[in-house]
Amino acid sequence: MKILVTGASGLLGNRLVDLALQRGHEIISSYKDHIPVRGKPLALDLTQANVVMNAFSKVHPDAIVNTAAMTDVDKCELEPEAAFAANAASVANLARAAKEMDSFVVQVSTDYVFDGERGSYSEHDEPRPVNKYGESKLAGENALKDELDEEMWSIARSSVV
Repeated sequence: MKILVTGASGLLGNRLVDLALQRGHEIISSYKDHIPVRGKPLALDLTQANVVMNAFSKVHPDAIVNTAAMTDVDKCELEPEAAFAANAASVANLARAAKEMDSFVVQVSTDYVFDGERGSYSEHDEPRPVNKYGESKLAGENALKDELDEEMWSIARSSVV
């Protein structure tokens, strides 16, 4: 299977690339600033819709695992436009390109989409983010759901990577 891992030079992306390579998958490791060590590197600015579509038309991934994100919670509060560009608009761009290529998308999100009042949340609980990071990640989830049919995506909400 040909898998495009976004944010492949980050902590989570790098580990996913390693695991996928061990299982014999062909991996395209996309990055914005730091070239990943493993997989076939692909420079990709996910906030640029035409760049994403062009890359997908050349690569034709079977699946995408989106680990790219602006994860600095404090910076998201200070720079909400950048947070929404990185965590929401980029997901919409990925989803549109995935739709054209008939690619499955795994969106790595966060438990910050919840308010933290209760804990032990399930996918059926109503999200209630309390900061810009959580709001932007929830907007990314919604962009994915808006662009793709349900059988073409999965959302994984992580807690402390």
